[in-house]
Amino acid sequence: MKAKVIKIKENIIELSVAKNSKPKIDLILKDNKSDTWLKIEYIEGNSIFASIFILESHKSIFINDMYTLDDKNPSIKTISSLQGIGNFYDIRLNNITSQIEGIHDQVVEEELTEPVIFQKEVFNNFDYDKKIQLTGLKVIDLLFPIVEGSKTGIFGGGGVGKTVLIQELLHSTKRISKNFINIYMGIGERNREAIELIDDLKKTGIISNTLGFFGQMSELPAIRSSIIYSGLTTAEIFRKKYRKNVLLFIDNAYRYVQALTELSISLGNKPSFGGYVSSMKKDIANFQKRINMDADGSIGSIQTVYVPSDDFTDEAVFELSSHFESKLLLDRSIASKGRYPAINLTKSSSINLKEDLVGKKHFDIANKTLSTLAKYEQIKEIVEIVGVSQLSENERKLYRIARQLENYFTQNYSSAEIFTGRKGYVSNIENTIKDVERILLGEFSNIPPLYFLYIKTVEDALETFSNKDIVEKNSNSSYRNMSETTFISLKKEYKNDLSDFEKTKEIILDQSNKPKFIKEKSDHKDFKKLYKKIQSIKNKK
Repeated sequence: MKAKVIKIKENIIELSVAKNSKPKIDLILKDNKSDTWLKIEYIEGNSIFASIFILESHKSIFINDMYTLDDKNPSIKTISSLQGIGNFYDIRLNNITSQIEGIHDQVVEEELTEPVIFQKEVFNNFDYDKKIQLTGLKVIDLLFPIVEGSKTGIFGGGGVGKTVLIQELLHSTKRISKNFINIYMGIGERNREAIELIDDLKKTGIISNTLGFFGQMSELPAIRSSIIYSGLTTAEIFRKKYRKNVLLFIDNAYRYVQALTELSISLGNKPSFGGYVSSMKKDIANFQKRINMDADGSIGSIQTVYVPSDDFTDEAVFELSSHFESKLLLDRSIASKGRYPAINLTKSSSINLKEDLVGKKHFDIANKTLSTLAKYEQIKEIVEIVGVSQLSENERKLYRIARQLENYFTQNYSSAEIFTGRKGYVSNIENTIKDVERILLGEFSNIPPLYFLYIKTVEDALETFSNKDIVEKNSNSSYRNMSETTFISLKKEYKNDLSDFEKTKEIILDQSNKPKFIKEKSDHKDFKKLYKKIQSIKNKK
């Protein structure tokens, strides 16, 4: 089938075809002279509206140019063999991993590929026994468990740690579950992040069980909206052909909607009330419904969702959230205090927190924890106004326990060791349940919440507290591991709790009652203010 260019508008090309031609949406038209590809988006009568898919030069498309539908290869291809594992590819299956190493023009053999499937009927009527998928992160495994073959969303605005968290989950799930193949899809994110991810996966050896596809923010919207189907098709092939369980890591699902919206606007379609593509619900469901479990195995996913202007009522964010069993909401105020993962413990949720799935003890401890944290949110408002001294004895106890809990759920990332200097680890769910149970019982009432930051188990907090006189020399202590900004933010939390402050100041001040950091950073205005604040509180008491 041949088509002739009759109109050009931005990145949309209108072509005319013969009356007896029957092209289909999502197929590729090629111009072999300029190596330009067009993807069919819409058909009206004898006219085809196609988006620019691959364009070597912006001057390569002209009116009356002829394009051909290759009957042998009518669609783009994706990896269909396990031999592709250990590499990352772009939409044309150029090996990005090899390009980073300086090896170019490495072609994937034809027999190792199959056409990408964009539209597929799915019937999710398969009955199966649900199985918990452990992640190695304390807060997720205890409070917001994930099930194999399910979908998990990580929500947050810019700079709150979505990409870092999904990359940490990529690391930790590989260490726990050896029988999974990881497929990473970078949609509309930064090129720099792709290179850093590949380099990190190589160093840790996790790339040996990982396959990836990238359609970065520098790519055309047609590529950014299509790359997700390359990963999905490969996952379905691995499940059916090799009986493999697959875990998809999608960063970022919102960028998929954004790319479709750009295409829709170029096509002249009227947007939805929220400004997105009018077919958004259908488009999101088109790929989300294919993430499921069947008789051959499971395809699960962990997806990041960018939240524009931190507005969780955004139309696209709301629609994406309706497909997730577990929802992790990252909070900017928590991230600003240096507590990672910055998950809002009272606003996040998981429908998988059920007694028959996680067990009675796990279920009871998790629910009691969430109940305590919910009450803490109410008490915190009172403390901010009148101070902790106005609370009843029971409220003070709950206030302290809740603060210990929110600090306990912080965790060092293996994927961020190079930046933090702190060794990451995979937590054990049994140890987490025991630790949280002891905290809830008030066993550590004499230990300030600060000691629970970035600990592996409560034994670390006990050890640090018992050696508080030499804590400055202990390279593994929470205080030593904190950045300057984190230290200042956390100190502000003690402004209405003088009893906690007095117990904590032992690790803040040295023998001359002067902060250690001020000695090292005497010209730092923030630390001078902090020193004056400490002195003023001491004088008042």
